[in-house]
Amino acid sequence: IMILLNQIVGRFTKNRFSCIIAPWIFIFLGGRGFLNIFDEKARKEFGADYVHTWGNNKYAYWLQTIMHVMFPQRLSLFGMPLSYSFLAIMERAKFKSVLPYIFCGILVALMPQVQAHACIAAFEWTIAYAVINFPWRKVNEWWGQLKCYLALAIPAFALAIPQLIPYISRAGVKGFASLRPIWADDRLNFFDLWWNGLFIFWAIAIFIGPFFLSKNQLKEYAPALFVFI
Repeated sequence: IMILLNQIVGRFTKNRFSCIIAPWIFIFLGGRGFLNIFDEKARKEFGADYVHTWGNNKYAYWLQTIMHVMFPQRLSLFGMPLSYSFLAIMERAKFKSVLPYIFCGILVALMPQVQAHACIAAFEWTIAYAVINFPWRKVNEWWGQLKCYLALAIPAFALAIPQLIPYISRAGVKGFASLRPIWADDRLNFFDLWWNGLFIFWAIAIFIGPFFLSKNQLKEYAPALFVFI
């Protein structure tokens, strides 16, 4: 996971220092829950981790990378490498050959039974990436990109759909899947939820960081931002 993260950050920023600090930000990313360490009631609560559970009956949406994701949700140890490999290859391929896209399709096809969230995120990212980076004004380049996306889609759908058959009967159950903003569950708005969960990292990612990116970087950053939102 760390090697792939290093590869993605290195290619995106072309900066060695960014590659050094990226894994540490990834591991320790959190919100403003640490401020509750000054709350005496929170300090006395055994289950307080100051990331997801702040103590004193306060919670945030974000999960700590190691404590909440990698250890208890061990599928993430497989889902994250698949997702990061998919991103690393897609960002390097640049439509020069269909072979990388065939391999990306196989990676996506491995995701449904490993971690469904990874499969959904890969689908969302690909749609956003295709729309943003498609040469709409250069008709002569359309087929070059379309055949690459077809090379990705054919193995992805052909191998993934049979894996989803066991879930078809469950899809009709009420509550199995629904489109609902996560902040509605905590009766918060979009800004409060992410300010609590990610603090200044959220402000940097949404409002500040994009202004410092080049045009090419923004085209690669925007699809990930779409998945996040």
